[in-house]
Amino acid sequence: MSNSVSEARGSGRAKLILFGEHAVVYGKPAVVAGLPRGARSVARTAGADTSTITLRSADDEVMADRVVSDPNGEPLAASFHAILQQFDARAPVDLDVTLEVPVGVGLGSSAAMAVATARAVGELFGEPDRVDDAVRASEEVFHGNPSGIDQLAATEGGLIFFSRGERIEAAPVEAPPLTLAVCQAGPAASTAEMVGKVAARKRREGQLVDYLNMLVGDTARTATEALREGDWSRVGELMEINHGALCALGVSTAAIDAACHTARQAGALGAKLTGAGGGGCVFALTPDGADEVLAAWKKAGWEGFEVTIGG
Repeated sequence: MSNSVSEARGSGRAKLILFGEHAVVYGKPAVVAGLPRGARSVARTAGADTSTITLRSADDEVMADRVVSDPNGEPLAASFHAILQQFDARAPVDLDVTLEVPVGVGLGSSAAMAVATARAVGELFGEPDRVDDAVRASEEVFHGNPSGIDQLAATEGGLIFFSRGERIEAAPVEAPPLTLAVCQAGPAASTAEMVGKVAARKRREGQLVDYLNMLVGDTARTATEALREGDWSRVGELMEINHGALCALGVSTAAIDAACHTARQAGALGAKLTGAGGGGCVFALTPDGADEVLAAWKKAGWEGFEVTIGG
């Protein structure tokens, strides 16, 4: 199909796993949030014979500049090559992508980039029906066999109850506006490494790890109801329970625990790691605003931001 425009734009959302990390790998439910920030992409018909990708930070610093041609090349170029291959009109394009969140810290930056870019390319080529397949192809480059939770959050936004058993179950969670503070408590370990760490602990202590995963899954189910009711005190308590179980699974760190403690001392109703752990991000529940938590984090050396989901 020939394109009808020479430039198109798309956006994708970052994500926070609020409840259910690691247990979701074993078929337990999770609650995930699609954030109102993530990635923005501009796709233009190229003036050369090859496609290119320029990746920028939120302050417009160029983080990467690549030719998109080798499907077996380094992951960034290969992931964008995978997106373009899903569209019938494979004319060269120039992609300009701006990331609004840190990379590799458990906020779903790869899915946000993929959704933003696939939407822009889909509009450019007049093939919006190919967007989901294009995002899936890109995520497979980065993650091998992705759960689909990042793609769902990046596409839909809001709060989502997610379960991946024999079939994928996903349903929106209607809740009052939820205000959180988010910070990066350290460099993240690889997701594969942390999933492997939990799997190794499960091989050694099978019944106990099964119990912890069941606890995390039950916490996600209970938290869904508390979120719907806007019962922030209970949501905070459930965050503490979930974080405690993740500590027992061995995926927290001293820096993560310190950031959680600092947030609680500054008035947060609860705080926990998000994502695979081993580093990466922490979020805190701040229904009356995040200023005090963000100030406490900054004093301790952690930069953060406030985000409101829903409303």
